Amino acid sequence: MAISTAAFGTASDGTAKATYTPSRNPNIGVQYGTDYSGIVRNQAIGGEVYTIERYGKRKSWAMTYAFLDSTDQAKLQALIDYADGRKTVFYFAEDNFANGVDAVDGLASGSSHTNGTYTNVELSGGSGTGVKATVVISSNAVNSVSITTVGSGYADNEELGIPTSVIGGSGSPHCDVNGVTAGANSVKVRFDQESFSFEEVAQGATSITLNIIEQL
Repeated sequence: MAISTAAFGTASDGTAKATYTPSRNPNIGVQYGTDYSGIVRNQAIGGEVYTIERYGKRKSWAMTYAFLDSTDQAKLQALIDYADGRKTVFYFAEDNFANGVDAVDGLASGSSHTNGTYTNVELSGGSGTGVKATVVISSNAVNSVSITTVGSGYADNEELGIPTSVIGGSGSPHCDVNGVTAGANSVKVRFDQESFSFEEVAQGATSITLNIIEQL
């Protein structure tokens, strides 16, 4: 997903995000990457300490913050201090730890829908974006709606429309949001750099590039 509001916190739901998140987003042109290299970890087994490697696909980001005022610089400095460089993991969200949809209820059908199972159906309405579901139609009515992509920015009990352009028929088939989770799209990350330097770019303004990587 594209960054709407980059935010940092100490928990997946955005705890303490106000402490660590600048009031401005990183510059346009954030770099995204994927890393498949081994992740070295120390693990104690039976009283002995072993070095093992875990392999997997990890997301990474390079974000440049330019023209930070003293307040915003202090927030990023607090994040760096909290993480103790690369030592401690934290959480990153591209949507300001917005709510994702847990499930839906209150199914309502239109008429004469086409029987079948429809996947990756984007639901409309509500205050958020991006929620998708698998919709099952039987006896020409909506039988079930299962969330497959939680989306971002929704509120509990909002009504979501099921598109007749996908399931056929007519009327206004819909369902209701039944529970949301803050930070549903957040990612556990750590810093992926050895040093941190704020560069003065104007009087009272600094810039810094932060490299973070997903923690498996």
